[in-house]
Amino acid sequence: MPQKKTQSRWWWQLLIVEALFFSCVFFWILGDLWYDEVLSLEVVLGNDSPWEIFRDYRFANNHFLSNFLEWLWLRGLRLNSSSEVLVRLPPMLFGMGTVAAACLAWRRFLGERAALLTAVLLACSPVFTAFAWQFRGYSLAMFLSTLAVTAAAFRRERRTLYNGMALFVISLLMPLVMPPAAMLPFAVAFALLAEKGRGLLQRSGLREAALAAFPAAAGAFLGVAYYLTLWEQFRTAMRESGGWTSAWMVGCHVVFAFALHLGVLCVPLFKPAQKCTGKEPPAHEDPRKNARVRGGMELGMALLLGCLAALVAVLLVPSPVHRSPFPRVFLPLLPAVTFGAALLAKEWAWLNGLPIRKYWQLLGCVAVGALLVRIGSDALTKWDLEKSSTPPQNLLQQYYRGNGGVSALLQEYRKLPESQQRHQVVLVSPYDLPTTFHYWNLYGLPNGDLGRTGTREIPCLLPANEVPPGILEQYRLHGYVILVLARHEQEALNLAQTAGLPSAQAVAEGDEYDRQRLFRIVSP
Repeated sequence: MPQKKTQSRWWWQLLIVEALFFSCVFFWILGDLWYDEVLSLEVVLGNDSPWEIFRDYRFANNHFLSNFLEWLWLRGLRLNSSSEVLVRLPPMLFGMGTVAAACLAWRRFLGERAALLTAVLLACSPVFTAFAWQFRGYSLAMFLSTLAVTAAAFRRERRTLYNGMALFVISLLMPLVMPPAAMLPFAVAFALLAEKGRGLLQRSGLREAALAAFPAAAGAFLGVAYYLTLWEQFRTAMRESGGWTSAWMVGCHVVFAFALHLGVLCVPLFKPAQKCTGKEPPAHEDPRKNARVRGGMELGMALLLGCLAALVAVLLVPSPVHRSPFPRVFLPLLPAVTFGAALLAKEWAWLNGLPIRKYWQLLGCVAVGALLVRIGSDALTKWDLEKSSTPPQNLLQQYYRGNGGVSALLQEYRKLPESQQRHQVVLVSPYDLPTTFHYWNLYGLPNGDLGRTGTREIPCLLPANEVPPGILEQYRLHGYVILVLARHEQEALNLAQTAGLPSAQAVAEGDEYDRQRLFRIVSP
């Protein structure tokens, strides 16, 4: 009878954390496909074979393994790629897998209460949930990272061929999602080397540490080496990639965002854990399991140090474009940091000693705290969109998430008579261009009108920063109306000036959808 209650409890716990995760991302998965998602979709739809994806690295947006699986999902099963939910279903399933692994697999090392607390933190995290649904490689990378640290924890207890092969294969696959994901296997190798190598001065200690760390390091090395077969494409993609101008700002933002993600798990990083309760374990509890729950603090500290070393190493590597990587490339470290902090926190005497009612109240406070961080981030994003010229995109703010304004506007736009559509030119910012172009073609809007210009086609959709000099005046001479898709009047004026209309005025047309609106450009 007690066994049935235990089984029932873990099923209910899993359902609760998955429901929390789904409720956090539900609204976002309904929004428009954003810049990088559209580029990934073009890779998936533009290759006749899934294996061709692994030989196409013209730009860094091709997350090989993620796009390979998406090809099998969309093209292999011939699903409708115009549905945002269908396109985003695989990464969402990987996000659910990460939460499930924390809830179930980590309880062996953390104990039931700490594992459930960690799973709730992930399911409500303002950082993890912000990327675990996107049609990119981040969700898959975090899922593989969770499996990697789980295999490393098993390998810490006892080296076997099974956990060694599992760690090797996962470490090999992670760089094939995206090159920066190799940070995680190397951080795991460092953690196993440091934790197992306490007797490095002895030959046996050195051998034990090397054997424990070898699968992760070897797998990551081979995964990274694959990019040498695409060296020219890889080098070109790195030169054209974006990023932040300050490595210091990237590092500070990653540490701050990860700390907000960890929440109460940050406490033992500043205050030593209270180790003993003075109580004997219940008679029905397995003493070996209790010993596993009490052990592993060394691995937790080693994982945190390994992730910190990986962060610093990447930020110190000279960049050919003199820019530091976007903070989101460090997301593969997130599960390892979470597991490491949880290992340090698992011996909190008060956590295991809390009455069940108080424990569930603590879980509720964790969820509410994550919700408050999310509300604050959304409010700050809204303020930035109104005041800043550059839309915010970092680990806590994403200007595009949950935004359906572009598709809603274009659905209204296509209701206009076709003759009117063909005599209007829509300018759009470079941040919104891939999304706008995707839905423009999806809704069958016109791409040009040959009748007005003789032999030259006039495109009806143009990026404001790539308009040829003087061409907008030619549009006007031929009776075209100039429209700008923008979030507010000032942005519309800025885009018009960028396009070569310095003295233009913007007049709002139609309704506003999710902070997106069409503005007509008129002469003063």
